[in-house]
Amino acid sequence: KMSLFQCTEEEKQKILGFHRKTQKQIDEDAENLQNWMKKQAHFPEILDKDIIGRFLALHKFRIQETKEILDNYYTIRSLLPEFYEKNVNDPDIKKIMDIAYHIPLPKLTKDLHRVIVSKFTGKDMDDFDSVAYMIYAVNVGEVRLREDYFLYHVFIFDFEGVKADLLLKFTPTFMKRAALISEKVFTTRPHGIHFINAPSYVNSFLNLLKTILKPKLASRMHVHSDMESLREALGKNVLPIDYGGEEKSLAELNDLWKQKLLEYEDVFESNRKVRVDENLRIGKSLNTEFYGIEGNFKKLEID
Repeated sequence: KMSLFQCTEEEKQKILGFHRKTQKQIDEDAENLQNWMKKQAHFPEILDKDIIGRFLALHKFRIQETKEILDNYYTIRSLLPEFYEKNVNDPDIKKIMDIAYHIPLPKLTKDLHRVIVSKFTGKDMDDFDSVAYMIYAVNVGEVRLREDYFLYHVFIFDFEGVKADLLLKFTPTFMKRAALISEKVFTTRPHGIHFINAPSYVNSFLNLLKTILKPKLASRMHVHSDMESLREALGKNVLPIDYGGEEKSLAELNDLWKQKLLEYEDVFESNRKVRVDENLRIGKSLNTEFYGIEGNFKKLEID
């Protein structure tokens, strides 16, 4: 399989050093969690040790927290099936990748963070489907659980060509569900959120967003008036040539991601079917109340 993630051995050792863990300790923790999974009768399968290791890293190696996330990883598929219903070969999913990007950049920042770019391509924007986009993002997340190595997430939201009516497709219910899957499954705790090419109406949208986010996260939101400040923040070597950087263009990276997702077709097909069996669960069942689907963003955690 081709790799779209660059992480040198030196970078990997720095990440391990940040967590104060050796690879041997991570393997032991992952094996213990595998043994725990085997005792959970409602679980449909036992995850690979490497994937469990990545879940552990996302949760700073807190065992109890990681157990909850592993449970969520399967349980949420029954609660939010619309995000798992379509395979990568579905026409809607193929189409969304030509309408909007969700692209992790290959190189880590100097702080060892993975940058993810979200941007509309300018094609067929009236056909944008927010649920299809979330399925695409979930699929990318599944690949990253198997291949990526990083410390924290950094997001770039590029508003070039975005009209106000497009934002109406991101309904409050959709946003809550997307935030839920981001936090409760993929632990997307952003270290930074960077907005570029933002028209004036977006600023009022961002001001609203800041009121529903925790202050710590709100302080990590940055609006850039030019590309120079973005390059200073994240590094010219990391950014694509679209932003005056040295990395491949977003269009080239998108083509590579189309190929990458096809490599994982069997995984996505399995994910459509694999569900927990609540009848076999020992102890309290996770339900929509627990997940707070009708709750609010104040509950979202960041570190």
